[in-house]
Amino acid sequence: MESYLPTEGEAFSPIPAELVPIIHTCLDLLQHTLSDSTTSKWQSDHISMDEERRSKIAIALQQYRQTVSQHNFALLRILQPRDIFNDDVRNDIIQWAGLDGVSNGPINLRLREEYFASVRAEIAEKNIDVVEFPPADLECLCTLVDGITGPGLPYYCFANMIEFITPTGDSGVGGLKGSVIFPAWNDAGDRVDALSEVWETWEIAVAFVTGGGPFDLCGSCAIYCSSKEDDGNKEWKWRYGIFDGGWGSDIYNSVEEFLGFYAHFEEQTEEMFRKDVVRMGLVR
Repeated sequence: MESYLPTEGEAFSPIPAELVPIIHTCLDLLQHTLSDSTTSKWQSDHISMDEERRSKIAIALQQYRQTVSQHNFALLRILQPRDIFNDDVRNDIIQWAGLDGVSNGPINLRLREEYFASVRAEIAEKNIDVVEFPPADLECLCTLVDGITGPGLPYYCFANMIEFITPTGDSGVGGLKGSVIFPAWNDAGDRVDALSEVWETWEIAVAFVTGGGPFDLCGSCAIYCSSKEDDGNKEWKWRYGIFDGGWGSDIYNSVEEFLGFYAHFEEQTEEMFRKDVVRMGLVR
């Protein structure tokens, strides 16, 4: 028995009835706010980057999306083992339910630029010199997608995942304003900022949160830093990492490197999904 969900246009594509509950669960957790997009103007006015590097960033994003969507479809096959996903149905489901680990809402570069401007102002207020702001590779990535939300089915990401780039929709990126982290010490000389327990082998001038998570002391960050120990990473530049309380990921030199790591970060496993399927009553 087949069920149907509407495509973005007026056509209809068949989706097995067994998948409808999980797809609706995913959809209920995804809300996007329509906004104006000025991508081409923003690219020409702001991004100073050669086409080869832009292409590498776009390829890294595409590889991330493919990795995440393939894993998510493998999870969905637990509900429907037959290989019923032809290319058209697969693409529709990805678009509806955000199964490729990104926000499918419109790219709102005005709101993204407002966030960057607020961070820029805080950095300037502290008289911290950075080579560039915003980081060119991050700026380029933000012209390609509105948000990068992590691997796993949407309900799982909503409850558990630290985003790489928080989407602009709803409260979205506005909730990140003020999320700039400067090294700070108390009178006893102990570090007391949010990153005091992570990345101790790096000298950090400033970091700012690019993506939020389910808890207060966690997030993905762009970090202006220099390695204290690795001669190959002594250069002061923007790098990327995730922290969660006292835990920190490796620090990555580019958004391309970070996306390769992030595609499997806290990845939802089949065992996790099977437990969720039973808990949500999706199988009898």
